[in-house]
Amino acid sequence: MNAAWIALWLLAGAWLAALDAFKPFQRPNPWWMFAAVVVGVWALRREAPVPRRGWALVGGLTALLAALILPAPFRDGFALAAAGAALHLIAAGRWRAVERVAMALAGLGIVWALQAALVPFFYHLAARYHDIGALTPLIYVLLEPFFHPMALSGGDLFIPRAAHVYQCATTWERLGLLPAMLIGGGGVAALLFARAGARRVLWFLLGLALYLPVRYAVMVGIEVSTASAVHYWDTLYLALSFLPFALIAQVAFPLAPAPGAEAAPSATARPRSPRAAAATALYALAGAALLVAGVAYHDPGARKQGRVLIDELHSDWEWTTEAFDTRWYGQRAGYNYYSMGQFLRYYYDVETLREPITPERLARCDVLFIKTPTSPFAPEEIDAIERFVRGGGGLLLIGDHTNVFGTSTYLNAIARRFGMRFRYDSTYDLASMALSLYRPPAVFRHPVVLHLPPYLFATSCSLTLPFFSEGSILGYGLKSMDADYSQVSYFPEDKASTHYRFGVFVQAGGVRCGRGRVLGYTDSTCFSNFFMFVPGKPELILGMLDWVNRSNRRRGVNGLLLVLGAVLLALALRRGGRAGLSGALALAVGATWGFLAATGACAALDRRGYPEPAPHSKVPVVAFEWEHSRFDLPIFSLTPVAERSLQTFYVWTQRLDLVPKLLPTLAEALHAGGPVVLVNPGRSFTLAELDSITYFVRQGGRLLVLDDPRNVESSTDQVLGVFNMRRDTVVVGPTPIRDRSGAIVGSSRWAGGVKGGEPLLFVKDSVAVAAEQTLERGRVTVFMNSFAFSDQVMGATGVSPDPIQQQIYALEFWLLRRLTAPDPDAVRLAAIAPPPAARGRR
Repeated sequence: MNAAWIALWLLAGAWLAALDAFKPFQRPNPWWMFAAVVVGVWALRREAPVPRRGWALVGGLTALLAALILPAPFRDGFALAAAGAALHLIAAGRWRAVERVAMALAGLGIVWALQAALVPFFYHLAARYHDIGALTPLIYVLLEPFFHPMALSGGDLFIPRAAHVYQCATTWERLGLLPAMLIGGGGVAALLFARAGARRVLWFLLGLALYLPVRYAVMVGIEVSTASAVHYWDTLYLALSFLPFALIAQVAFPLAPAPGAEAAPSATARPRSPRAAAATALYALAGAALLVAGVAYHDPGARKQGRVLIDELHSDWEWTTEAFDTRWYGQRAGYNYYSMGQFLRYYYDVETLREPITPERLARCDVLFIKTPTSPFAPEEIDAIERFVRGGGGLLLIGDHTNVFGTSTYLNAIARRFGMRFRYDSTYDLASMALSLYRPPAVFRHPVVLHLPPYLFATSCSLTLPFFSEGSILGYGLKSMDADYSQVSYFPEDKASTHYRFGVFVQAGGVRCGRGRVLGYTDSTCFSNFFMFVPGKPELILGMLDWVNRSNRRRGVNGLLLVLGAVLLALALRRGGRAGLSGALALAVGATWGFLAATGACAALDRRGYPEPAPHSKVPVVAFEWEHSRFDLPIFSLTPVAERSLQTFYVWTQRLDLVPKLLPTLAEALHAGGPVVLVNPGRSFTLAELDSITYFVRQGGRLLVLDDPRNVESSTDQVLGVFNMRRDTVVVGPTPIRDRSGAIVGSSRWAGGVKGGEPLLFVKDSVAVAAEQTLERGRVTVFMNSFAFSDQVMGATGVSPDPIQQQIYALEFWLLRRLTAPDPDAVRLAAIAPPPAARGRR
């Protein structure tokens, strides 16, 4: 096996290129895997054992099933194993060399599958523990001769250079934990399979452990020399930093049997009996299933009445008590939880608390909601909260970045009672320093994010959790920078600094305590008025409250499942290790079936135990259709082009106590239970879709169509034609907008006309810019100046509007009121009143 360690190193590189721990949503790079397969096949072309046809068939079918069910990159190893088994079945007894190649493929696939089992453990561990300051003195000793003078303080190294002092924190990620686990796990499997002996395995692990600090010292030297920390997490640099160890292992730990040991399992090695192989497979199946269930099973608990108490006494930020109406604008109106509070009232019995927290008051609620505290809690309040949770209450804690306003300090006084801590940092996308985007995992999804679409964070802090806790959101590919108290809002001034932590961080996580539950969330801005109804935000706040609004019933069941699973898997390993190649295959087949069965069962139990929350009263939804419409909202990133962004118009619907909802398809929008808005339609409608729109309006639906005369790909006429309407003349240049009485109600840089229906508003030469058509019980309203409602005209959501913007806002409110009013003719364009004086706290 002359190049087997190089193949294992290439497999680790393939993992680094496929995982999102450091680079989320990176494009798959097949070259690492291709190189690993080529080198692995060459290295194992003679030593790879060949199983009996029956086991090849069973193993191949099992691997194929796993490859079809599991997501990438976890399925890739099973796909390799299935391909190897299929090739073996074709070549068996005819082409010996092809058989060896087939088994080499299968062997690489099995190693990949074993490495896949380590990846979730890495995410769990790395999200909770980053710093390993105890190792820093050793790094100091290694580096001091080369970077004298240097200092050691608080677990960090300080290395002065001519223009900068480098502060280097020793973390698991900088040490190279992920590639070390991948190479270590693959190496141990290869050594055991080669019957290299336990002593050689231990020496291998010791050698890997010693290599890590030496490697890290070299990496620190590169950081200081290049003023960059990219080499710690970039796939190529990170993989290359472990190539020396692979070359050392190639010499020091040859994959050959230890003296006196048997050779690697051969084709003729057979279990003691078919029953022994079946028993091994069953032990492995049960053990793997119980282990997975111990991790993936989430007790649905007992749902409570849903009485939510929001603490306002300790919070002078993100208020729920100040109405988000049509007269109040500015930053304070945006950084406000009024819309969230009103939305939650459709699902829960919500009250606000403006007095100290007492056991008597907590006894009348099910969930205590504490958000962004700006003043401390009294010791007796904290004691009451702890007793409340242990007795079955739910506690939701919402903080924000960098301990702004002291929020993390005040939250931690409560959180530490449950082993949690809000860190004083801010998080960003590691590669770009942009806002981070989270996509829930395909497997092992926590109930809190069970119904969550892709989710854009603003800027969160990170959360420290106990080992035995539930990471609801493990953000990946993140950069964490400590608070800078010299700056406004404590954001770090030097964004290019190399002093940062990176990798996987907890952005939301829960702890079960007694009969109750505590959940921490780290980005309060996401539920501010201007972000609250961007897709993902309503789903998350409902998911979090649904999780804490339950008392625990099956305490200790996960720990019991883990212990039983470990015992059974240990027995399977012992039996399989004695039974040759067939025993090893029985072990692999059983464990794979156990993993697949438990994963599927736990996911089904979660869907049944945590269904999507349903409102107890009708939500006044305004559905924004996105299948045919063309506009931007901050869903995957901030909207860079103000002319395409409709965020302010979208948010302003909330000022009329409406709930905007962006829906990805026309069918979903038409069935949302409220008016539907089409904006700059640019995709053709099918006849079936036009029929569904017609039926929607006939049954009493309200449709608002906003278009721009510059929309050259407009499909608006397809919709309007159904209602005997169409687009008309384009009016270029500034022109006033008048109502039917001739009064000027606004102005337009450019606008289009509309023919048909009842004209509502006019521009130059009596061209109707807005018109309405009724059809049986419903009606369609058209406004041919969507540009007026773009962020470029309306401004950002924190704007203090000028008179022209106030006129545009009045137009929006008028259109929306007509859309929702029983008698649209009773709705008038009212005069614009000046903004009120600044409001007080209450």
